[in-house]
Amino acid sequence: MSSIKQTPPSFLKPKSYTIKLVHNFNYFFLLLLSTSLLAQVQVPFKPRFEVKIKGDMTFIANNILNRIDKRNSTNEPYNDITFENTSNDDFDMEYIDIDNDPNTFSSSSAALFLKQEESKKIIFAGLYWSATYKYESGYKIKEKFYAYDNDRFSFDEVLLKLPETSNYIPVKGQVIYDGLKNKPYRDQAPYVVFADVTHFVQSSSNPFGFYTVANIRATQGTLSGGSSAGWTMVFVYEDQSIHENFITIHDGFSGINEESEDITTFKFDSISEGKIKLKFLAAALEGDQKTHGDMLFLSSNTKPRLSNLRTKTRFNSNIFNSSITINEEEYVYRIPNSRNTLGYDTFLTSISNKDNYFVNNSTNEVYLRVKSSRDRLFFFLTALSVGTPDQIDKSFVLNTDQKFEISEVDSKRTENNITINEDSNLTEVDDLTEIISQNEIETEKLRHLNHPGLKKGYYLIANVFAVPSNARMFLKELEQKGIGAKFFTNPENKYIYVYLGYYDDQEEAQKQLDSKMQKKYKDEIWLLAVNVNQ
Repeated sequence: MSSIKQTPPSFLKPKSYTIKLVHNFNYFFLLLLSTSLLAQVQVPFKPRFEVKIKGDMTFIANNILNRIDKRNSTNEPYNDITFENTSNDDFDMEYIDIDNDPNTFSSSSAALFLKQEESKKIIFAGLYWSATYKYESGYKIKEKFYAYDNDRFSFDEVLLKLPETSNYIPVKGQVIYDGLKNKPYRDQAPYVVFADVTHFVQSSSNPFGFYTVANIRATQGTLSGGSSAGWTMVFVYEDQSIHENFITIHDGFSGINEESEDITTFKFDSISEGKIKLKFLAAALEGDQKTHGDMLFLSSNTKPRLSNLRTKTRFNSNIFNSSITINEEEYVYRIPNSRNTLGYDTFLTSISNKDNYFVNNSTNEVYLRVKSSRDRLFFFLTALSVGTPDQIDKSFVLNTDQKFEISEVDSKRTENNITINEDSNLTEVDDLTEIISQNEIETEKLRHLNHPGLKKGYYLIANVFAVPSNARMFLKELEQKGIGAKFFTNPENKYIYVYLGYYDDQEEAQKQLDSKMQKKYKDEIWLLAVNVNQ
C-alpha cells in the first residue's frame, strides 16, 4: 500500500491487389449473450482493413508505463514472471522515456525485422495506442484512490519516429473509445486510439528497423485496478514468394469481466481445395501476468463447437499475460524489452488446423469470443489471416536476424576507410564478448586483430556481436544514451565490432581507455589494435 508523499513523486516532475480500407461499416455483428454492464462490447468490432494478397501480416509493440522502485529506472526492463510477481495493481507506475528528448514525456521503441526484407513491400501500417487514463497521476491510502494531479489532457495525438530518422512526426488518431465517458469504466478510464500511418511508412527510405512512439498519455502513480499503457503497430506486406492470404483486421472496444462476450465475426471466401493455414492476432489492456481467467474461444460456421486458444507461451486460462510474443516466442527487439509488460499485451500466433479440422474448404466465417473470470480485461484489436501454407515460412525473425543495417550507414558505405557491408549469413549465436578467438587477444588491456581489409589503428571496443540484430539493439541503446558509436565487420568471421573511438596513436587511445572516454562511458571497454604489428 502506498503512503502519501510529502514531496511530489518523480512522475509529477515536468518533463497490384485489391485493398479494402473500411470507413463505413455495415457488417453483421453477433448479438451479445450477456447484458452485464461489466462485460459488454462498448464499441462493436468492425473491419478496419482487409486484403487478399500474396503476403502476410506482423506487428511490433511495446508498453509505455513501468514500475517505480529504488533499484531500477523505468527504462530498465521488468522481467519478473514468477507466480509471486508484483502486478501493475500494486506498483506505482511511471512513464518509460528512452529517447533523451526534452520535448517528450514518454517514449519506447520496437523494431520491425523480417527475413528477405528486400522482397517485401509494406501496404498497410496501423498504429494503435491504449492506456488507462483517469487523471495525470494518483495515489492510494487504505485501498482508496485519489488524484494527485487531476488534469486530463487530450490523448489523440502522439509522436512517431521512423527507422533511420532522427525527428518525430506528429500523428493524430481517431478515438475508438474513451472510458471516462462511461460510468462502469470511469474508475480506470481506458481509451483506445487508431491512426493509419501507412503513408509515413511507405514514404520512408527504409521501413525496417526501430520505430519509436512518444507522448502517449496514461495515469502515473496508482489507479483503481492498476494503470497500464502501450502501443501496437500492425503491418501488412506483399511478398510474391508467399502464397495468397486473406487478411482482415478488426478493432473496437470490449470491457470483459466475469461474462463471455462474442466479439466479432471474420468473414472470408472459402478456399475450395488444399490445406488451410491460419494466423491470429490480438491486443488487450490489463491482462495481468499472474492472474488467470482470460480466455479466447474460436469457432467457425463448419465447426461450431468453441475451441479454447492457447500457445506454448500462453495458458488457455491466461491467454493475456502481460507479454508481447510472435509465434511462441517473446519479441525481444524492444527498448525496453520487458518480459512482463505490466498489463499491455499483444500476440500473433499460428492456429493449429491439422487436416483442416477447424477451418475446412467450406468454411467462410470464424467467430471470436473472449471471457475473463477474474481479471478485468480491455480488448480492442484482433486480426485473422487465412490462406494456404508456404513450403517454408521465411517471413518472421524470432530472436535471430540475418540482416544488418545501421541508420547512419548505407550498404557498402565506408567509415574511416573501413568497408561496411550488409551481412546476410552471420552465425546465429549470442553476444560474442566472451568467446573472441585467442589469436585476437594478446594482453588483458590490448588485443590484436590483423586483416588487410581493415584500417590500421586503435579502436575502443564496447562490444562484439555475431547476431546482427543484437548489434543493432546495442547501437540503438548507445544512441538513446547520447553516446556516439560506429562499427566494423571482421571480414574473416563476420563478427561485428562496436567501437566508441578510433585513434592513430596508441598513447592517446590508452588515455581514453583509462579515463573511460573522459567518464562518458561507465561500462567495460577495451582496446583493439588493428594491423599494427604487420
